[in-house]
Amino acid sequence: MKSILVVDDEPAVTRLVAKAIPPEYHVVTAHSGEEALIRSKTGPPDLLITDYSMPGMNGDELASRMRERYPGVKTLMLTGFGEFLEGQPPAVDARLVKPLDVRALRNVIAALIGQSHP
Repeated sequence: MKSILVVDDEPAVTRLVAKAIPPEYHVVTAHSGEEALIRSKTGPPDLLITDYSMPGMNGDELASRMRERYPGVKTLMLTGFGEFLEGQPPAVDARLVKPLDVRALRNVIAALIGQSHP
């Protein structure tokens, strides 16, 4: 089963994103970049879904640090500031603007890591 690590400093957003992910994926959540790095010590997720704007460590830094640790991990950045970001950080494979469209989220997940099998 493929795993997805969802990171957002707002618990309601983390729950919403986790519920939107199809049940055939194993979902782990974290509420900060630091917590995400700790949770990933047992092994890499197939996909990191992270908010851009978080206190402490923003999504760019988390994506870069995760990619240093696990070069094959894919990253999807979620942001409410999509129109303000110039380009795409090198450690980010895709970006979606909040509020999220569930169909778009599922399509990006499938494109980045394929379908999971229970």
